[in-house]
Amino acid sequence: MRDEINVLLKALDVGKQAIFDYALFFGMAAFAAWGGMISYVRSQRAKKAALKFGEAMLESFSAAFVGVLIGVLVMSFTDNTLVAFAASGWAGHEGTRKIFRIINSWLASRIQK
Repeated sequence: MRDEINVLLKALDVGKQAIFDYALFFGMAAFAAWGGMISYVRSQRAKKAALKFGEAMLESFSAAFVGVLIGVLVMSFTDNTLVAFAASGWAGHEGTRKIFRIINSWLASRIQK
């Protein structure tokens, strides 16, 4: 099995550090998507509304995007991956609410003009 992986890495010309980086970004995205899903479920539970699959996926993907951005930003300041993952999850949980508020206020200002 190890020989096949090494052959695949040589064929793709990808180093082990690059694979670690991709795994790190995927982990941050998954952690942030989890935070976004928690945020969505809590907001729907507070409204006593049904969970909708499309809204849940939109919330997860936008949370993952925001989480990776914040995770990369934190990684540029420190080498501590635990701090980057914590910031990624927090951004996934809180970040999408802020983005939707900014977009809604921007759209409302455009509609009123």
